[in-house]
Amino acid sequence: MNVTDDRHGAARDGPSSCDRAATTMWVRWFGDSSRRRISMRYLGPLCGLIFMVPPVARVVDAPGPPSIRWLGLAGLALFSVVWGYLITRGPAWSKPRVLWAGIVLLMVLALVYTFSLGSDLVGLFFFVSVLASFVLPPRQSATAVAVVVLITVLVCLAVGASLAAIGQIAVLQVSLSFWMLTTRRLVVANARLEEAREDVARLAVSEERLRFARDLHDLLGHSLSAIALKTELARRLVIADPLRAEREIGEVEALVREALREVREAVAGYRQPRLADELSNAREVLSAAGVAYLLEGRPDRLPPAVESALAWIVREGITNVVRHSGAKHCTIRFTSEGSSLVVEILDDGRGSVPPGEDGPGRRIGTGLQGLTERVALLGGSLTAGPLPSRGFRLRAMIPLPESRSAERRALGEVVR
Repeated sequence: MNVTDDRHGAARDGPSSCDRAATTMWVRWFGDSSRRRISMRYLGPLCGLIFMVPPVARVVDAPGPPSIRWLGLAGLALFSVVWGYLITRGPAWSKPRVLWAGIVLLMVLALVYTFSLGSDLVGLFFFVSVLASFVLPPRQSATAVAVVVLITVLVCLAVGASLAAIGQIAVLQVSLSFWMLTTRRLVVANARLEEAREDVARLAVSEERLRFARDLHDLLGHSLSAIALKTELARRLVIADPLRAEREIGEVEALVREALREVREAVAGYRQPRLADELSNAREVLSAAGVAYLLEGRPDRLPPAVESALAWIVREGITNVVRHSGAKHCTIRFTSEGSSLVVEILDDGRGSVPPGEDGPGRRIGTGLQGLTERVALLGGSLTAGPLPSRGFRLRAMIPLPESRSAERRALGEVVR
């Protein structure tokens, strides 16, 4: 079998294009209302706010009246809210004045707390440098981080920290800022990749429209021209030669029927799904559903009827995996058995649907019944059911045609 093993796991320069790409990516991936993307948007900031525990403990243990401690806690709460809000806005936020005002406010609060309670609260400057490196454009973020690191070093000298401690603080601050800058670049790269994929999709749609227009012109142009000429001739002969006019009308009718047949065949060809498209859609759908995807083997040069059946099988099988399985992994496997091609869709989810969900304890619905009939028309068979241990398997075996020599030569390259 001539197949290839395809396994799926998961630049423009200039600040303006970079910022637009980053903003687009952030809004698309983290501005969505879905639970998964909301958790991704806030998971990082919430984890970062864990490092606010030492400053809070230091304020609670600080000497003085309770009102001062409550005021200190309120200031830390303001610091956390402003930092969390700004960093969740993402790279290149469209309101730079608000962003810079928030950074300045955080710097002022960090200075107040460090001079009031000592070097134990110097970690607040880390939050400022991390924020600046992530949300500001590259050149501005580098300058801002350098300024924040310099201020941090001066503050540490002012509060009496040792040179060794100051060196460690500076190195750690620069490392965290560089890590966040790298994360920002990753977001921008993903945005550019997403834009490129959308451009490719738009070009593909445009090319398909042009092809459709060309095909329709080729199909109907000659027929409609002939129909126009013959109807004009028949109109002139209605009185002079009625018999010939009748023959011309009969030929017009034949041309119309032939044109209609060709259009129907063309439309049917456009509506026929392609296996490559369904495999690509399967990868996208499973990835969006959080299911790991593995493709083993990919047949080439299949007869149209076989490819259409396989495409429908992949579409229905992946739909069932996403809707009913609750699986974490899914495998699409193409193999050969003698002169037949076998496709299997396996997942590690629940083997069947609980009673009350699309059937009494089964995952086999009208979609799979339709596939069974479609495969049977090709002389094949389709089975579906839970696996012995855990999971579900959809298996279809389709015999490859051998009646036509052209098909036999093509299929000889597919199955060996």
